[in-house]
Order: sequence, then C-alpha cells, then structure tokens
Amino acid sequence: MGAPPGKWETVKGLFEAAQELAPEEVSQFLAANCGDSEIREEVERLLREYRQAASFLSTPAFGRLSAPDSEATPEFAPGEILAGKYNIIEFIAAGGMGVVYKAEDLELRRFVALKFVSLEAADSQARLRREAQAASALNHPNICTIYEIGSHGGRPFIAMEFLDGSTLKERIAEGPLPIENLLSLGGEIADALAAAHSAGVLHRDIKPANIFITARGHTKILDFGIATGSRVIHLRDSAGASSGAEATQTIPGVIAGTACYMSPEQIRGEPLDPRTDLFSLGITLYEMAAARKPFAGETAAAACQQILTAEPTPLAQVRSELPSQMETIIHKCLEKNRELRFQNAADLATALEKLKRERDSTSTVAALKVRNRWFVAGLTSVLVVVLGVTGRAYWRRAPHLTEKDSIVLADFANTTGDPVFNDALKAGLLADLGQSPFLNILSDDDVAKQLRFMGRAADSPLTSQVAREVCQRSGSKAMLAGAIASLGSHYAITLSASNCETAGSLAVEQVEASRREQVLSRLHDAARRLRGRLGESLASVEKHDTPLEQATTSSLEALQAFSQAQKVFVSHGEAAAIPLFQRALALDPNFALALSDLGTLYCNQGQADFCSKYAAEAYELRDRVSDRERHAIESNYFMNVTGELEKAAQVLEEWKQLYPRTLYAYVQLGFVASALGRLEAGLSNDLAAYALRKDAAVVYRNLSLDYMALNRTAEAQSVLEQARKNKLDRSLLQNYYQLAFLRDDRAEMQRCISAAKENPDDESAMLSSEADTEAYYGRLLKARELTHRAVATALATGSKDSAANWEATAALREAEFGDGNEAQKRAQAALSLSSAEPVKIAAAVAFARSSDVSRATAITKGLLRQFPKDTLLNNYWLPAIRAAIALNRGDAVEALKELDQAAPFELGGTTPPFTSGATLYPIYLRGEAYLSKGDFTKAQAEFQKVIDNKGLVWNFPTGILSRLQLARAYAASGDVTHARSAYQKYLELWSHAEESTPLLQRARREYARVSK
Repeated sequence: MGAPPGKWETVKGLFEAAQELAPEEVSQFLAANCGDSEIREEVERLLREYRQAASFLSTPAFGRLSAPDSEATPEFAPGEILAGKYNIIEFIAAGGMGVVYKAEDLELRRFVALKFVSLEAADSQARLRREAQAASALNHPNICTIYEIGSHGGRPFIAMEFLDGSTLKERIAEGPLPIENLLSLGGEIADALAAAHSAGVLHRDIKPANIFITARGHTKILDFGIATGSRVIHLRDSAGASSGAEATQTIPGVIAGTACYMSPEQIRGEPLDPRTDLFSLGITLYEMAAARKPFAGETAAAACQQILTAEPTPLAQVRSELPSQMETIIHKCLEKNRELRFQNAADLATALEKLKRERDSTSTVAALKVRNRWFVAGLTSVLVVVLGVTGRAYWRRAPHLTEKDSIVLADFANTTGDPVFNDALKAGLLADLGQSPFLNILSDDDVAKQLRFMGRAADSPLTSQVAREVCQRSGSKAMLAGAIASLGSHYAITLSASNCETAGSLAVEQVEASRREQVLSRLHDAARRLRGRLGESLASVEKHDTPLEQATTSSLEALQAFSQAQKVFVSHGEAAAIPLFQRALALDPNFALALSDLGTLYCNQGQADFCSKYAAEAYELRDRVSDRERHAIESNYFMNVTGELEKAAQVLEEWKQLYPRTLYAYVQLGFVASALGRLEAGLSNDLAAYALRKDAAVVYRNLSLDYMALNRTAEAQSVLEQARKNKLDRSLLQNYYQLAFLRDDRAEMQRCISAAKENPDDESAMLSSEADTEAYYGRLLKARELTHRAVATALATGSKDSAANWEATAALREAEFGDGNEAQKRAQAALSLSSAEPVKIAAAVAFARSSDVSRATAITKGLLRQFPKDTLLNNYWLPAIRAAIALNRGDAVEALKELDQAAPFELGGTTPPFTSGATLYPIYLRGEAYLSKGDFTKAQAEFQKVIDNKGLVWNFPTGILSRLQLARAYAASGDVTHARSAYQKYLELWSHAEESTPLLQRARREYARVSK
C-alpha cells in the first residue's frame, strides 16, 4: 500500500543508497538504518521492481550484441516457429525478466527481435503490455519500431525492429563527433522526440546508451516506454483522456531516469513535460560535441547536485572549432529554468537543420568555384573520364569518414609519359595525408599482408581495382586514388575518394600545375582540401598543414627513390632498402624523412655510429617536416643520440596523444618506460600497442618482456603462444628462450637453440645467451666456448657490432665470477671491435669490477664528454661504476652515496649488449656495500630484491650470485638457519657446475662452516 506521504523522503534516501548494495546485503542494511517496518517493506518492494526491470530491459534488441549468458538455456531452438509466423534464428540474450531472440517474420520476410517476459513476472507482463501499446503508436524513422504485441504458449512477447550498428555511447567513446554528424544526428533525435511528444509520450531517459546509430548512419531512439530505470509517462491514456496527476509526475520521492542525464525538474520530483527530454538531449549533444559529460559526479547525488547548481564548461574551451551557433543551441537546451529552453523539440530540430544548411551552403559555394575553374581549363580525355565516373556523386554532399575508418591509398595513375610521377606522387601524398591526426591510412605492412592473402607479391602494383579489393579485405572504409595527366605544358591532378563496398564517391579534388616544378605544391593544395571534405575539422587541417615540399623534398627524383626504398623495405627488408634511402639523400641531402628512416634502419640493425649520425642530421632538419615526423625524429634523437630518455618520453607521450593510432609511439614509449625502471608504465603502453596491432612481432616481443619483467610468466607464455598462432614467432626466439629459462623448461630452450641455427644472426645471439645460461649454472668453461662461437659467427656475417656485444657481455660475466684477467681481455676485445656507447659502458663496468680502476675511470670520463645529457649514463651506469671503484678501495660509505642517485632507475638500465635483460647492478652493488659495512639486514634485503626480480635479471651473473651473497649475509649476521637454506639453494643450482670452478669450492667451504 506504500509508505505515508510524510515518510517519502526517508524512502527516497534509503532506496538510492540500497541500489548500490548486493541483494543479500539489503535486509541487513535496512534493519540497521530504519526502525519503521512499513518503510522497509516499501523500499524492498521498489528495489525488487527496479532490479527486475533493469535486468530485463538491459537485454538488447538490436545487432552487434555481446555473447549471451552462457548459463541461460534458450527455451526456443533455431528453426522453431512461434505464433505461426516467427522463425527463430538465434538466441541473443537473457535477463532476470525475460529473453530476446532474433527471428524472421515469415509473412513479411524481415528480421525482428522478439522480447519475452518471464512467467514469474506477472505484474511486469501487464506493465510491459501497456508500455508496448504506447510505444507501438510511435511511427517515426528514428524511433525503434514496435511491430506487435503477441503471445506464444501463454508467453507474451513484443516483436521489435532488429537493428545493426552501435549505440551512440560506443561512438562517443571513440571521440567527439564531426560537426556535420553532430548536426545531422542531433536533428534526427530532436525530430523523433517531436513525434513522440505529439503522440503524448515522454521518454525521460534520453542518453547516448538509448540512442542507436545504424549501419547506414541514422539514429534510432531505443526503449520508448521501456527505458531502464524509468516508467513511461502517457500524456493521454488509451482512450484519449488526460491521465491527470499520474501522467505528469513520478511516484513521490522516487527519481526515475539516469542521474547524470536528468533534468532539474526530474531531480526535484516536479511535474514533467516535453522540455525535460530536451534538457537530457542537451546533455547528450554536449557529450557528442566534447566526448565528455557536462555534469558528472562520482555518485548519483553528486551528479544531481551538479545539474541543479553548476554550469558546464563552455564548449569553446573544450573544442575551439565548434561553431558558436552550435554552442548557443546546446546551452539553450541546458537552461535550468525550463521556460528559457526550447519550448518544443520541433524548434530544436529546426535550429539544428538551419545551422546544417548554412554550413552546407558555404561548402557548396567553394565547390562551385573549383568546378568553374576546371571547366575553363579544358581537361584532357583522361581527366574527363575520371570526372565522368565521379562527377554526379561529387556534387552531392557525401558522408564523412570517422577517425576510426581506415583508407587504402592506391598507386597514382600517370598518363604524362614522365615515369618520375609513378612513385613520387604517391609517396608525397602519403606523407602529406600522414600529418592528419584524423585520417587513418592503412599501413604498408597491412597492405602487404592483404596482398599476400590475395596471392600477390607484397610489392605488387596497387591499381584502383587491386586497391579496392585490399580495402574490402582489410575492412577499410574508403579508397583514395590519384591521377596526373598532361594539359599541354600544364598538369592536371585529381584525387578521388570512394567507398570500398559501393564504389560511390566520397570526395573529389582537382588542381592544375602550370609547370613540373609546381606539381608537389599543387598536390598539397588538393590533399589539404580533401582532408576537410572527408570530415577533418578546419582547425585540425590548419594546425597540421606543413607544405609537401617542406615536409618531404622539392626533388621529384629524390621522392621517387624514397618511395622505392619504402617498397623494398616492406618486400625485402632493411638491408635491401638502405642503398635506396642513400640514393634519395644523394639527390637531396636535406631530405629529412629519408635521413630519419635511414637512421632508424641502422638503429634496428645495431649499427650505433650510423644510427647516431643520421638521427642527428634529421634532428637538425626537424622544422622541415610534419608534426607526425617531427615527433619521430625528436624521439629518435633523444633516444639514440643524446640518450635523454625523459625528454624522449615527453615527446612520445605528446605524439601518442596527437596521433593515437601510431603504433611506433606506444612501442617506443613502452621501451623508454622500462629502461627508466617504470615497469607498469612500460606494460601499459605495450598493452595499448597490442590493442592497436595484433600482427606486429615487436608488439609481442615487448609485451612478453614486460610480463617477464613483472614475473607474470603465465601471461608472457600466453602472449608468445598468440604470436606463434599468428606465425610471428620466428623473430622472437630470444623471448621464447628467456621465458623457457625462467620456467626451467630445458626442452623449450633446446628447441630455440636448434631453431636459431637457421639464421647466422639468430645463431650468434642465441650462442651468447646460451653462454650466459651455462655460466649461471657454474659451467664457466662451457660458457667461454659458446662465447667464442658467438663472436666467430657474428664476424663471419660481417657484424662487428654484434661480436663486440658478445665480448662485452662475456667481460662482465668473467668479472663477476672472479677472473679479472679474462674480464679485462674480453673488455679490450670488445672495444677493438666497436666504440658504441653500450660497449664502452660494459667495458668500464668490467674494468671497475676487475680492479683496473685507471681504465674504468678513463672510459667514464670519455663517455661523459661524449654523452653529457644521457639519462641512464648519468643516473644508472656512472653511479654504478663509481660505486664499484669505491668498493675496490674498501669505501662502502662512498659506494652507498653514489648509488643513492641510481635508486629511482634501479629496475631499468636495460641497454645492449645486455641481452640477458637488466643487470640490477645498483641493487647488487648496494648489497655488497652493506655487506662490507656490516649492515647485514640491509644487505639481505638488497640481494633478496635481485632474487625476487628474476624476470628482469634472467641469466645475468648478478642473479645467481645474489643467492650466494644472501647466504653470506645471513651467515655474517649469525642467522645460521637462513644461511644454511640459502647456501643449499645456491649449491643445488650449481649441482652440475664444473668442479674446477674456484667459486664453487669456496661456497662449499662456507656452507660446511654453517652446517657444523
């Protein structure tokens, strides 16, 4: 019967609080907070109704659905005929009050969604019938249609329109909507509300989740009369008479709707009218424009307070390119006083349509000017053919792309007879369009993958026909084709974007160059206008508008060589592409893009000197390129030339924010974060890279390393298994090997060793890793033999840098296991092969650890002169080297002081030639310093930290030696029990060590002393 009117405020408060609780917690909560049994019963009744409705009404009745509840058992099977005409196609979803099926209407030959209520929800069945009757009266193209109310076997159901597409909420999650989409979709919603209001129905829960965007790009308002958490208000009952107070007011004290989308009068429980839906639509329009809510709070109460008292952030501050008229319209919808809002939905729809026509008119005037100029110019037959195919669609306003839609760029059609245009113009256009944060050009790797699926070579010509097939196979939205033709001594250039599926035109731009030297600048003009026609905002186009000749080169021949180099890189790899990039630079030494790409190739190949040379030259020309390329050049410079990793991280973060679809930004930021010791940040960026691309080996490589670094080996295994399924495992042998080492999977380690023999580069790296593993288990002579083979294999392939890396790694190993002479010999051999920074660092550490202080000091001074700003050199390696020198002098206090600077970076420092991962030298040396100083508890903590980070240190010597040092620290502190256990674990790992190893003999003597 309900609570007395004077107690509704208590009911309201308890109801809102109890919504957040699990069902089993409600009774206990009410008993503790309310002594009135009548109020408790009323709150429980409202909660039951609310949860039943929410459970059922959240089951979707449209396409692109999530998987059905695995525990739900469909009552009707596919092929079963219901109500004499509905053929069940599939079970879609289930909720607490019913189920939804996709079915075919056999009479009208259309798909429908059948929504059934459960037999247990009798009261809800009656209400569902009343609400469906009201909703079915709404006949509008932008409202989800209710076809009929039916029954099968005593079970009532609603037959509804079956939709394919996604909700507006999902679309907003991708970012703000283009202005044209905002106007057209907003107008459709307003028009639909006008129809509903004229039929006497308020929605009361307008929000993005209740608005569907179909595959054709039109809106459908969902759940009229059955919106989650609300009851429809009928302004007129089925007989046409007024329903009185119940028609315009909610149940006293109970707020219906979704908190952050409600009108002030809804929150206050006042009588409602159509203007409440307009306030909610205003919130939705604001969110469409800004991709964020105007009123938000951590709780429903906080959101309601915002709506009642706060003003939203002006849209001009959030999105500067938004027309002021649009902001005025939205602001008027959001007036807290309903008398100041639009007074009906039709007025709002008119205002949106008027603004849309004004913008369309401006675009049409500009297009007509272009068309007139072309008619005067007199095109050649080739150009006439192009316009003949696309002209009719060109003059109609084509639908815009979204930031999510990818575009395939076809080869240029060249009928001029000048072969330089064949490759140069496509390369130029790719660079020009690439500076757009909006356009999503399908990458060369993705194009090559699709070509292989089609049975074609990766460097096959991408004619319009082939490009369209690539476009369709890759799920891209549009194809962009270019053409250049002669007009006497002039050149006519056409860019044409078309829908991949329908071949319908999306946009066409034509320009004329009066001479050959003008072609690139005029191509840029056409590309600039095309970006706007495809949906990019004017503000974005103007901000990212580096002229093509500046962004690339003024030399068509250099651009042609550059394009050919990129093709060869995709089809034949890095080494084959290098001569072509060098040819492009010979034609234009100031070609910044070519310098940057060539530097990157040398970096990837481990040729540090050439890497630094070209990266530095590109950096000097960074003002000549687009924003996208500038970020690449600057990050490469800071990473590979100066070593300023924190600056590199800043540039990469900016790049990621500006161009969120750029894989390289995430990959490099993940590497930099890990090198700085920020392991979770590294994982976060690599997961984002994985979300972007699941077909790039570098993503699997870095992600598996992240998981190993965090000791999450099961997840690392899962990543590498996925790489194997995608046939990307061939380049990940080191990852498989290191994971197998961590899991003590000897069979898998042997498989990796065998597989590496198929490629000399893989074999030399694997031999070096195998050497580290043998040393880890105390087989030092075997480790030396493997290092000798690794160096010889690298030199046989001409890779001095790799050979130097293996020598340097061996030098560190020998120093830590106590053979100073062999360590110094290996360090000198590494320096004779390479002068790269990582090799010098490794040599300096080896000299410091083998008591050759003078050579260690000399190398560090040279490194500091050469790399004064290097983040890891100054904050990780130099403190470690100085600490090692201090320990040689017996000065543990000075060593600890030096190591304080390395503390923030101690889990990083990863850099070649340390193929074993991180060394954790600062932690290990700090442990030695505490042990020397007699602070045994702190020493134990440091050595344990190395042991606990096995996924970082892998098979590097500090990993196994920390176990021995931990045992010594326990023994020195008098903790015999823990000392004995630690020695046993160490000796167990060295159970197959070479008997002649001095360290093994010493460890056995120490163990014997604590075992007495």
